[in-house]
Amino acid sequence: MSGSCRQNLIFRVTCSKGTYIRSLCADLGKALGSCAHLTALRRDSIGEYAADDAWEFKELEDAIAKSYF
Repeated sequence: MSGSCRQNLIFRVTCSKGTYIRSLCADLGKALGSCAHLTALRRDSIGEYAADDAWEFKELEDAIAKSYF
């Protein structure tokens, strides 16, 4: 199959712990009578912690440096 025949799907899942997103992706492919695989996975949040609230590396580095001096 050439690259131009590929179909990509982007979706967002809200789930509880223990959910296997890679398996969900494969099951979705089976349900559609095709195959599927995961090319990227991003966790946006864990409980009350959100990726948008994460420190930049420089902020983390500065905070660690302050605690040692």
